[in-house]
Amino acid sequence: MIIIKPISTNIRQIIKTDKERLIIREDSHNFEGKSNVYCIENSHIIWHAELPSEKDYYSNDLQPLGSNLKVSSWNGETVEIDSNTGKILKISLLNN
Repeated sequence: MIIIKPISTNIRQIIKTDKERLIIREDSHNFEGKSNVYCIENSHIIWHAELPSEKDYYSNDLQPLGSNLKVSSWNGETVEIDSNTGKILKISLLNN
């Protein structure tokens, strides 16, 4: 059993990838750090998800989208994230 300690708030979601990595989404409320979505492999953070803007956070559940992830931000943007790197692949306004 793996014990995961959150960076700043509470863990809201964990997704296990096919590469034995865990993608974590912490609660965005009062989060302090680079990004509240990050990836852990062998107990080490290997990436933090890019944010659509500096003061934004990911407020909704991560959704698998092929080999990538889709998530909405607090500022109302839907973001596609590369699950291997945490880099933003696409940004669109919510509901588009």
